[in-house]
Amino acid sequence: MLKIELLQPPRSNLQSGGYLFNENITKLLKEKGICKLVEVKKENLIEYISEASFKRVVIVLDSIYLQFIDFSEIKPLLREENLKIILLLHLLPSSDLDKESFDSQILKKLNSRELVWIKQSNLVIIVTGSNYKKELLKHRVCSSRVKVVNPGQESYPFKTTKVGESKKIHYPIKGISVGSISPRKNQILLVDMLSKINPKLYRWTFIGNKQLFPEYTKKVMNMANKGNWKASLFFVGQVHHSKVLMSLTDSDLFVSTSVKESYGMSVAEACSVGLPVLS
Repeated sequence: MLKIELLQPPRSNLQSGGYLFNENITKLLKEKGICKLVEVKKENLIEYISEASFKRVVIVLDSIYLQFIDFSEIKPLLREENLKIILLLHLLPSSDLDKESFDSQILKKLNSRELVWIKQSNLVIIVTGSNYKKELLKHRVCSSRVKVVNPGQESYPFKTTKVGESKKIHYPIKGISVGSISPRKNQILLVDMLSKINPKLYRWTFIGNKQLFPEYTKKVMNMANKGNWKASLFFVGQVHHSKVLMSLTDSDLFVSTSVKESYGMSVAEACSVGLPVLS
């Protein structure tokens, strides 16, 4: 029987929706004895895949590797008859880059390199949302190669509000946003919006890694700290997933200002605990 190995770089962000998806899907398949999650450093990836050709396994490759490995490096391995590779595409890695910090030509080159990977490899591609499949089709990727696998959402043993249940509003409203501080998550827009509202009316918590995009984080923090709304904004950084879920259940409103998502794990989790969502 064929075994499946899902490869991803060592995790540095516990709140990544991509990592949560990888963990959940391998957990499900592991119970059937056919899959395991393997963390492989980018510099060891080619060697690992080469050795896998002797193990009769299906390799599911997280698309984050696309920004580190040129297609020409892996192309010879695709000729191995015993090696099957599937690409798991949460988002193109270049979608997460700060457009203001990179020259437009460099970004275009990176995006082109990723699309070469996708088009020329002829690999089956798993995406986590139908909207992202549509985006790939715009780039003339063959429809039959793209498979949509929605992550779904677990039920959590927390006290939740039923959808549609009326709830009396108490001020200050406890708002929450979850996601690494990044240009794609666009937290600066939310901070700007909140700066126009009486800060006594809300207490807003931002959960997410503050280290991935230092320049962008600096812009967000400068805006957050320059007005009388400073005392109403809380940037708690990266926390364990269980604490994220508890924070969601203790909030009144979830807001996502992301400019692009393939699925939106944090939005799904907010919905799962009955939290009103503005996205």
